[in-house]
Amino acid sequence: MNKFGLKLWSNNKIYFNEAEKLYKSGIYQYLELYVVPGSYESYIKLWESIDAAYVIHASTYPIGLNLSNIENRDLNMQLTKEVIRFSDHLKAKTIIMHSGTNGTIEETVKQLKDIYDKRMLVENKPYLSLYKKGGKQMFCNGNSPEEIKYIMEKTGVKFCLDIGHGISSANSHKIDPIKYLNDFLKLKPSMFHFTDGDYKSELDSHDHFGSGNYPVKQIMEMLPKDCMITIESVKGNDSKLDDFTDDVKYLKEIK
Repeated sequence: MNKFGLKLWSNNKIYFNEAEKLYKSGIYQYLELYVVPGSYESYIKLWESIDAAYVIHASTYPIGLNLSNIENRDLNMQLTKEVIRFSDHLKAKTIIMHSGTNGTIEETVKQLKDIYDKRMLVENKPYLSLYKKGGKQMFCNGNSPEEIKYIMEKTGVKFCLDIGHGISSANSHKIDPIKYLNDFLKLKPSMFHFTDGDYKSELDSHDHFGSGNYPVKQIMEMLPKDCMITIESVKGNDSKLDDFTDDVKYLKEIK
């Protein structure tokens, strides 16, 4: 049976009560917490009060880590310490890392080696970044099966397959998305990120299931049985998580 995860940021106090209620009622089986830099002291006691299984997601560009850029090295080392601190305190068995933006895979490997923790997974990214710098389009490292495989082999980290990122990157590279996802699956991901979206787009949009046109049923049938799936669809502006509950129900029914 699949395990579903709720994705929240470490400063998302607004969702705390709903998150606790949904965990106790069995709607999701683990909480994936994205670490906002500088949030540990203010929020760690809040999250430790939910007796949940945790996955920790390190901060990413533009508000945090960029492992592919040597100029970010000192900041990366500093921010990783907070990520590890969250992980240790919440007894997380998994730490998800992005491989960087507008840099090199070689630099990503160097820095991952320096911060290596056996709990770390590298997440694949789209080819095109959602951000621009100086008016120029930015590009993500770790956007192909070949790059992810290289990082894994050189550092010993494992792999988190983001379905939407894989589809977006496949479109950028003019490759059939299902073939691309199958190539990623050969790397034996430890867990998955999943939302709906525009199947022809180069940019992922984290849509709710049923509001996009991904072949969700086909993709679910491709995934291993009993795998961990974090649902990363966008949250509403209030404190409710009804949309997340609907997404979990959608995947369970379509399966």
